[in-house]
Amino acid sequence: MGWITDILKEVPLSAILRERLTEADKKVETLETKILELETENAQLRESVKQKDAEIERLKQSPPETVIRSSPRVFTHESMKGL
Repeated sequence: MGWITDILKEVPLSAILRERLTEADKKVETLETKILELETENAQLRESVKQKDAEIERLKQSPPETVIRSSPRVFTHESMKGL
């Protein structure tokens, strides 16, 4: 069990209070697990954002002749000068 239950083992409590404490302790453990999962997910998402930002910067610095695909037709920087 959790630390709350361990501390209160020696304190005389009614069965109802002891059950409520046990349930609260389980909820705390569940929430702590969820926090760890969310922190891990957050770190993964932050890393993904860093990678996407680096890719965006790379694309911004690519030469102007980079092919642009906005429709079935393919345009290059040079062919778009007259548009």
